[in-house]
Amino acid sequence: MFKEPRVTRTNLVAEIPSVSGTPLDILIVEDEAVIAMDIRMMLEHLGNRVLGVAHSGIESILKAESLRPDLILMDIKIRGEMDGVCAADEIYKRFRIPVVYITAYSDPQLFCGSRNRDPWVVSISPSIPGNSRKRS
Repeated sequence: MFKEPRVTRTNLVAEIPSVSGTPLDILIVEDEAVIAMDIRMMLEHLGNRVLGVAHSGIESILKAESLRPDLILMDIKIRGEMDGVCAADEIYKRFRIPVVYITAYSDPQLFCGSRNRDPWVVSISPSIPGNSRKRS
């Protein structure tokens, strides 16, 4: 079941909270280099630390294990045999690291198989208003 999120997607990065004002250590999972760089610059501008960028599902699991970020920003459609939803499920199952899905896709069926019950599903495409959804 999906419902409208508490945050809207006008500026995703500005909506990422820090814990008690402390900057977050964040892992970005995005296979498009330009998008990953843009997200990294915005997060760092806000005072967060980007621990790294992973470009595939397997790489995201390995980096989550070694870097232990506070939060992971996960693209859903990433290269390789494992998509972002499966990678997020595995990361959450193993390490209990919260995941924010970053996607321009709004199809709720993309997330139906997810075992991870807590991630935000957020569209970063400002050209598709009302596209953000939260899992419930």
